Amino acid sequence: VSPNGKMFLAKRVGDFPQTLGATQVESFIDEDIKNIPAVELPQDLFAESPLADPVIMLHSVVLPQLLYQLECYLTVISFIEHCSYNFPILGNCLCELSVDSVMESLTAKSCCMDVTYDRLEWLGDAVLKLLHTDSLLKWEYTSYLHEGYLTMIRSVMGSNDRLKDIAKAAGFDEFILLKSLNRAEWRPFGLAVSNPTTGKAEIQPVHARVDEYCSEDPLGTDDNVRRTEPSNKVCADVIEALIGLVFIEFGYEQCMKVAYEIGVSLQAGNVDNVCRKWSDISPDPNLVSFACDFVGVKKLLNQHLLVEATTHQSCLHKPVPSYQRLEWVGDAVLCLAAREWLFRRAEKLPVSKLVVLETTLVCNESLAYIGFTKGVHRFIDHRNMALPGRFQSYQLDLEIGRGLWSTDPPKVIPDVVEALIGAVHVDSGLHNGQKAALCVIEPLLQSLSHLLTNEFNNLTGLLHPKQNLYEMTGGIVSVRVYKEDVFRRLGFPSPLWNFGSRSSGGVGYVGVVRCKQILLAAAME
Repeated sequence: VSPNGKMFLAKRVGDFPQTLGATQVESFIDEDIKNIPAVELPQDLFAESPLADPVIMLHSVVLPQLLYQLECYLTVISFIEHCSYNFPILGNCLCELSVDSVMESLTAKSCCMDVTYDRLEWLGDAVLKLLHTDSLLKWEYTSYLHEGYLTMIRSVMGSNDRLKDIAKAAGFDEFILLKSLNRAEWRPFGLAVSNPTTGKAEIQPVHARVDEYCSEDPLGTDDNVRRTEPSNKVCADVIEALIGLVFIEFGYEQCMKVAYEIGVSLQAGNVDNVCRKWSDISPDPNLVSFACDFVGVKKLLNQHLLVEATTHQSCLHKPVPSYQRLEWVGDAVLCLAAREWLFRRAEKLPVSKLVVLETTLVCNESLAYIGFTKGVHRFIDHRNMALPGRFQSYQLDLEIGRGLWSTDPPKVIPDVVEALIGAVHVDSGLHNGQKAALCVIEPLLQSLSHLLTNEFNNLTGLLHPKQNLYEMTGGIVSVRVYKEDVFRRLGFPSPLWNFGSRSSGGVGYVGVVRCKQILLAAAME
């Protein structure tokens, strides 16, 4: 085609990348071809030419995939070497694992791969929570603090901002796999790219964190391919995924060493007696027998922990602290026990479904039902005049068959259940604490085991009805249940639908449905 012909000019315009918009293409067209009329091109110009060698076609399809997988593999190998040099304990652990296992902990969701770090991060979050709990409980500067202060410190220690700083300080952010295999995001390192500033072909450095050629120019070369920095959330997730990987492969003790080595957790303290002993207050033998049977242990070395685990904060006359600190410990223990059980038995379920199952296992309604049916409330030492009435009301709700999700259990029952689990953990360590947690929720685990064995995928039946409605409506509709007297006192407008024969008198329950805080309906059973 002659350079001066219309066909050459038309082909020149058609050579622009497809990712450029019409307005962007217009800025590249010279003045001499802006007003060129439409050109009718011959049909043969658009005919596809068959490749002379099928092998070339095969290589053109497979080679990018091979290069992409090779790059991911070499990145993981470099990460293991980096950890071996800078963090020997973590490096030794990773050297014993397969490259695929380590790659899973470094693969972000943006890679669009079948396996990402989501499940390991979900498990590592619970491991890190218990690591921080143990370190704060045994550290001499925090062991005496109230549960509220301990919760605040633990939240700060496990925050994304802090974990992000740790990941970047350790250099982990350089090895996170972010790009998916597509032309818009990835190209092999070492590929010559035209620099729009100098007009020369230059090779991108292998460890370039941001493409210098595409810093501010949205029309950068090679379809704006660049290596972006991982977000703060991704950096924090990788730390938790590594903690989860070490825990699932090497156990909790090794996980403690790795966490301290990379600066995630505090060094284990020397405070052995984390809870006071009261020589003048001996636990009731019936309480000891019941508690050991409830949590599935033969005996406790420090039985005075049971006194603390069953003491309500209203007992101001006793020199015994309330169950709140042990409940704080038991919450972390139960969280890890439930997540590890689900992680090992539901290998194919995504995190979104695992969260639903975990919520079913550890929510207040489940723990209250288990604790109340086994008689935990009979051993709670309190001076709260309202609790006996709450216990009777909850028992009535269970007897009339309101169902697990339709009850309003006293929060003290699940709190004491978690405190008893925490007492076992403090007394006998992680192994017995995990066994105690699984023993408490064993009835629920049996039901879930049956569902998981039958390839159960529909989790609607396990969702709390309020949560189910919330997800169905995209989060704009919420449901809350009030006691009838509270509903009247808050001054909600009528009408109030009554669907039952139960008299009012302030003893019924009212369900209130709101859309963006606007009252839609109110119904009483």
